[in-house]
Amino acid sequence: MNWQKLYNPIVIWLLHSPLHSLVDKSTILVTITGRKSGKMYTVPVSYIRDGDMLFMISQREHTWWK
Repeated sequence: MNWQKLYNPIVIWLLHSPLHSLVDKSTILVTITGRKSGKMYTVPVSYIRDGDMLFMISQREHTWWK
């Protein structure tokens, strides 16, 4: 089983809930539009802040960033 099918909905729920402080110091939600389908997807993404810049961290095989 792909662990992200379980993990992502839990993290998305947490970020929308009053418990968001458990994960919001290093995780943001990014909403993207599918290149072919036009469908909107929301995915949790880890990030690091450097001054005014945010660097998003993702596994190379995840291609949402294209």
